[in-house]
Amino acid sequence: MTVYEETLIKIKKLSFQDLTPDCDLRMCYSDRFLCHPERGKDRAEGSLLCYNIFTMSKGAFTNIIGHEMVCQLLERILKNHRFAHAYLFIGPSNVGKTTVAEAFLKELMGITTTLESHPDTFFLHRLTDEKTGKLKTGISVKQIRELKEKLSMTSLEGGWKAVLIPEAHLMTSGAANALLKTLEEPLGKTMIILCAPDVSAVPQTIASRCQLLRFSLVAKEVLTKALQKRGLSPSQAISFSAVSAGRPGRALRLIQDGGFRAQMETAVSSTLSFFHASLAERITLIQSLLPKEESEKQQVMREQLNLWEQVLRDQLLCTIDCQKYTMHPSEESFGTKTTEQWMNILKTLLEVRQILSSNINSQLALEHIAFSL
Repeated sequence: MTVYEETLIKIKKLSFQDLTPDCDLRMCYSDRFLCHPERGKDRAEGSLLCYNIFTMSKGAFTNIIGHEMVCQLLERILKNHRFAHAYLFIGPSNVGKTTVAEAFLKELMGITTTLESHPDTFFLHRLTDEKTGKLKTGISVKQIRELKEKLSMTSLEGGWKAVLIPEAHLMTSGAANALLKTLEEPLGKTMIILCAPDVSAVPQTIASRCQLLRFSLVAKEVLTKALQKRGLSPSQAISFSAVSAGRPGRALRLIQDGGFRAQMETAVSSTLSFFHASLAERITLIQSLLPKEESEKQQVMREQLNLWEQVLRDQLLCTIDCQKYTMHPSEESFGTKTTEQWMNILKTLLEVRQILSSNINSQLALEHIAFSL
């Protein structure tokens, strides 16, 4: 019995009239298909020209907070079956890039459980250093080569193979070059999604071979409303939304992780104390802010700059009677600086942030900010 005859037996009890209006029929090669009754064998020997039935599950992106335009675009891509082989999701950390990517891949592959449990999905994260027990600074060439070997194999489920790299900007130059070949010549039905904070954070050769989708910070009103739907009181939702600064991932973590919430409150309190201290005290405090290991200093400094920027922004808003927009409401003030003075201090922070990727002395950079206060 030929493959064609076996297929006809499989679909004997199902006609095209049985299909619901939201089914999307598309020509493809797949194990799960219906042969069109008016079409015979494809020109390719031993294969069938067939139609794959794809039904969008209701509310594929229902739980996503914000990013309506991105979600609508991805829904259209799924419905019309017009896929790029690779996507680059760009946006701030904790804004929802990975969450949207996972929702998209689950819909694409028809997964109802978790992506991690599916044999044809691969996550690429930084590995843990066995000696120190801490995360390594980047994704290595070896990891990319192992990934390419897995992608070269046949899909276990007979459908798509998917790759998600949540920190694509942390690939080493060698790892990025190793991935380039896969992006240029994707193997079969392979979907690759990279996430990064900015286009400039990944090599231009990588970015140019991906379809770019930008994620913006979520509006405070949208985030507040979403948090209330998750059981928070109006006052709690407003407070968490303000502290999260348009980042749903951070807001949800504040709700779910009491330890993280306490850590955040301690960090804000320490920042307020830092800005209230004298110049001599600030210089001394800087010594304790930075870790001893060089590999960790940049990340800690980034987090410190983010927090300082939030607190100083609050002070600036208070000088123009816009307290309701502050992220960390406080009755305390750091002195009688004018709006222009606060803006100059924030510009100093911006200058330090822009040169952070260079080999700058972290301690001197923070002291430079302390002197500007």
